[in-house]
Amino acid sequence: MRITMTAPAPPVTADLGDARTISGLALPYGVAGRTSAGEVTVRAGAVRLPENLRRVKLFREHGRTQPVGYALTAESQSDGLRMVFHAAATADGDTALLEASEGVRDALSVELDNCVVTAGEITSADLIAVATVAVPAFATALIAEDTPAEVVIREPENGNEDEDEDEDTEKETPVEPETETAPPVTAARAPAGLVAARPRVPQTLTAAAEYIAAAFRGDRSAAAITAALADITPTTTNIAVTGPPAWLGEIWTPIYRELLWTGVVSHGTMTGMKMTGWKRVPPDPTIKPWAGEKTPIGTDANLAYAPYEITGVRHAVGVDFARELVDWGDSSVIQTWLELVIQSYADILDASVGAMVLANTGTALDAANIPAAFSTASNTLRKRGARMTFAALAGDLYDQFASIPTSEAPWWLNQAGGGSVDLAGEGGSVKGMSFFVSDDVPDGSLVAGDKRAVTLYEPAGNPIKVQSIDLPRGGIDHSVHGYSALGLNNAAGLVQVNVAAVTP
Repeated sequence: MRITMTAPAPPVTADLGDARTISGLALPYGVAGRTSAGEVTVRAGAVRLPENLRRVKLFREHGRTQPVGYALTAESQSDGLRMVFHAAATADGDTALLEASEGVRDALSVELDNCVVTAGEITSADLIAVATVAVPAFATALIAEDTPAEVVIREPENGNEDEDEDEDTEKETPVEPETETAPPVTAARAPAGLVAARPRVPQTLTAAAEYIAAAFRGDRSAAAITAALADITPTTTNIAVTGPPAWLGEIWTPIYRELLWTGVVSHGTMTGMKMTGWKRVPPDPTIKPWAGEKTPIGTDANLAYAPYEITGVRHAVGVDFARELVDWGDSSVIQTWLELVIQSYADILDASVGAMVLANTGTALDAANIPAAFSTASNTLRKRGARMTFAALAGDLYDQFASIPTSEAPWWLNQAGGGSVDLAGEGGSVKGMSFFVSDDVPDGSLVAGDKRAVTLYEPAGNPIKVQSIDLPRGGIDHSVHGYSALGLNNAAGLVQVNVAAVTP
């Protein structure tokens, strides 16, 4: 749909007989423009025009300090919003026409307000003003080549009628007209691009300070957009500090944060601080031989059980932050605190799981070397009705394990299809069995087990983060609450093997 708007007759007389017009593509549709807020495009028909189109003034650059004309027509076409402007019969208007014809300031740039930007696209905005600019957002946004080559420039009136005629003669050089009638000034056509910028960029030190303060208060937003950036430099602002510091946030601090044990046991959902169940007590009932022919069958009442109960534990910590940490637009300190507390809670859970595993491995077995230790652990668990799903090695054992040459590796390690070894994290997997090095395991030992032997219970969303406002003191309270319960399902699924000799 094509929409054309024409300005009503101006309340003052304007001589348009010399075609003092500048026209062009003021705002393209669907074309990305590089703006101060990133790349944006404009949806067709998104820009609203005032009822009195004359209120859309044409300026020389942004800043609204040098008006050179006003809008005559605005037509929404398939490629964008095309506009025609009347250039005022003033020195500034003459300059605008001359600069356009000479290719100096030969592009158009819109100023939009009340912008709604969705996913990088302007979907709604009000057209406030348009400016002639030297450098558009797009390299091809140039003025038409048929712009007239000559424009008469009016000297501004100085109001001194007694000025010496000789001085006037020196200032003016008469030019003989080539024809009796001077050629009319035709339209300067300027396709324009879009470069978003916050409007009314300050040009003085005081204005710059107010601009920065307003940004911190949140008074400036992307709701106002201009199609080109005005210059503001250390020279124009007279600011001594030419390179304001860039905020880097927290600098990385190395710390060992590897979680080992919580990943190799089973997990369950915690629904209360106390959970109960039951466990079988050996011996188990077994089936008996039967002669048939209506002879009596055997019986076995060996089915005993014991109550099973787990009591959960609580962890919590809180702090009251000064709300300035949020009001000034940087909450990284609060975020770092939360991350460190949550990591601390994860460390506590991991250590508690490892302590339970190590405390319930029973009497340690012996093996001659590392491959034999794996075999011993696996066979022992198999005979107990469990399977080896994880193995934790002491640091000295892992050093030897990682150094086993291919020619000496056991068959199951050589043929570990789908297995992996992570030297950075000092762990890996072999045929579904996870192994890792742990400083909790005694030197020269290997601890293995079935993940079903231990279960870690946690409620959904654990740990829970809480935030509240400390209004009387101007603070923001943050706290972290953790709940967990750890259950030993059956110690038969855990085993420890000591290696007889570990070479340094």
